[in-house]
Amino acid sequence: NDLGAALALQGHLSESLANFVEALRRNPDHAVARCNLAAVLEAQGRHEESLSEYKRALAVKPGYRRAEEGIRRVAAALVKRSTPTLP
Repeated sequence: NDLGAALALQGHLSESLANFVEALRRNPDHAVARCNLAAVLEAQGRHEESLSEYKRALAVKPGYRRAEEGIRRVAAALVKRSTPTLP
């Protein structure tokens, strides 16, 4: 999880994502790693997947503020993306 976070900070999102996926393979209930994965997916514009991971992090750790904030942010981005703009 620490390596994945460091890679994300350096802009190596694909490598970071792979690191978080591996961490979650070993421990699927690691809420922080799941939230970190969600953040990388969000940064890649993969909002539906990101929202799902934030929700899973919140299910593992109810009240997890970072997951709650991620859910709100990504849900708002999805609404904005699906709202047509008028000419």
